Amino acid sequence: MTRHISILCGLLLLVASPLLSQIQTNITTCGSVTAFVAATSISSGSITIAGRTFIISTGTTLQNQALVTSGANLCLTAAVNVAGQITSPASVTANVTSELTLCGVVSEYTAATALTDGSLTIGGHGIPIAAGTTIDNAGLITAGADLCLHATLNGAGQVIVPSSVTANGLPPGNCVSC
Repeated sequence: MTRHISILCGLLLLVASPLLSQIQTNITTCGSVTAFVAATSISSGSITIAGRTFIISTGTTLQNQALVTSGANLCLTAAVNVAGQITSPASVTANVTSELTLCGVVSEYTAATALTDGSLTIGGHGIPIAAGTTIDNAGLITAGADLCLHATLNGAGQVIVPSSVTANGLPPGNCVSC
């Protein structure tokens, strides 16, 4: 009986392995680079950005990799395989900030946590929120609330600190930056 179970498990692994290797998700994180080792065709690499270390899969080259130096303020956007390693497509860009004011009715809100991104849909516009970001007055954000988001965006277009929401003082049907 034990032998049959072992054989069955082995067969399942053979069938599932190619499928698992195709499963991936995407990450975006921005901040200061504190360590970087490029992956090669025979070894994995790593990057530490915003205090988070990511393993770069063997053979993966980051687009714009020449920008990566210790202390550089960058945004990393990459596919991550089932093992949690960065794979292609992966790129880095300069982390520049911009400001946005957007008013309207909230239809969706998922707060960011220390490790996961969040999102806010306000006035029909979906805005990603970077992991670790707390929006001032976030207690006001509920579905159906008519609010204005005063946001700082990182180079990846995610809301970062400092950002806040206030009650929308505009007449119904009007909005800023729609």
